[in-house]
Amino acid sequence: MQSVDFTRYHRQMLLPSFGRVGQERLARSHVVIIGCGALGTVVAEQCVRAGVGVTTIVDRDLVDFTNLQRQTLFTEADARARRPKAEAAKERLALVNSTVRVRAWVEEFGPPSALRITEGATLLVDCLDNFESRLLLNDVAVQRCIPLVYGGAVGMRGMAALLTPHDVGPCFRCLVPELPPLGSSETCDSAGVLSSATGIAGSLESALVLRFLAGAGAGAGAGPGAGAGPGAGAASQESSQPSDALTQQRALANVLVRFDLADFSFGRTEISDAADPNCRCCRGRHFEFLNSTAPAARVLCGRDAVQVVPSRPAEEASFLERLAGRLVPHGSFALETGALRGQFASEHSPSGSPIGLVVFPDGRVIVEGTIEPDFARSIVSRFVGG
Repeated sequence: MQSVDFTRYHRQMLLPSFGRVGQERLARSHVVIIGCGALGTVVAEQCVRAGVGVTTIVDRDLVDFTNLQRQTLFTEADARARRPKAEAAKERLALVNSTVRVRAWVEEFGPPSALRITEGATLLVDCLDNFESRLLLNDVAVQRCIPLVYGGAVGMRGMAALLTPHDVGPCFRCLVPELPPLGSSETCDSAGVLSSATGIAGSLESALVLRFLAGAGAGAGAGPGAGAGPGAGAASQESSQPSDALTQQRALANVLVRFDLADFSFGRTEISDAADPNCRCCRGRHFEFLNSTAPAARVLCGRDAVQVVPSRPAEEASFLERLAGRLVPHGSFALETGALRGQFASEHSPSGSPIGLVVFPDGRVIVEGTIEPDFARSIVSRFVGG
């Protein structure tokens, strides 16, 4: 390994399980962060400041003024220019630590790109905002035997966990075996979110990342497919870990940490026993989401609109009523015969057109004001659910 000046990490290296050996492990690691929003910006910044050798940031979206309340790497200039989040984050982080490498992927994280984007990863970090993409990332983690850090926050609540199904404990699909009914899950865009909650959830994720990699993990979970990046060197050098390191790794894994800032409650739940012996993913090796196609989206002929057909239908009769209640704060929406219709007050397409929605009882959505399928999918994911 090339000699690196670790002076800047002195305070971190004083901590138990870090030291120079731990810092060298961080420098050999490659963390792939999927999603560069409220959680992803926190995780990316802390990984770069801590000296992770390669940090890859994946996000399809552009910076918007509504992001600035909680997404810590972006500025008003980024929002005015509608810059891609991944590129804006990469540029900002290059000013923070020039001794590490930051990579940016400005594209959809979907089945066609998932394996390519995560090539060479030592650790995967879930900073996503919808269940379909989370389950896709879980498929990648299980197939490649790579540890996965999960996190989420909405309202004033949040949670995080390190999942290591290649070693012991559940995969994410053991915990969420089926996609929730369309529109049944709150999102930051529909229910709101406190920036403190996303900051805590992101910091919990990065703490799991850094402690796992520095204390026990660099290369410990890098399995098939991880050999093309920095994680490969760690795997070859540390394939036979001492038992105390493995014990430390397992102590970090499979504990779900939860908090609620409404009453300042914090708790943790052991989830090692939550592994499902009949799980189709980690036990059956059936990678349904990795092998699936994205929700069908097509431009409607003669209209400035895209129709998005969900991968599963809405299951509850009250779907439209519940969704209407969540969308009303965001614009003018009303239930009409056979559909929910309306227009957002502050959502615009990349070309500047106002965005409207028509949502049908079966979950089908027409996004008005755009002819870009990926943008239409992102609107549906944020406000309808996915």
